[in-house]
Amino acid sequence: MKVLVTGGGGFLGSAICRQLLARGDEVVAYQRSAAEALEKQGALVVRGDIT
Repeated sequence: MKVLVTGGGGFLGSAICRQLLARGDEVVAYQRSAAEALEKQGALVVRGDIT
């Protein structure tokens, strides 16, 4: 399944991303800051701010 996680670089968001990637889901993480760790694990990281 393809999943969008907003706040993927935060404490809860990163934990959710790791679990989704571990079970084989395709993860797109939307966040304000860079997160190389998520990219290395296979997530597509989109940087931006919705304010």
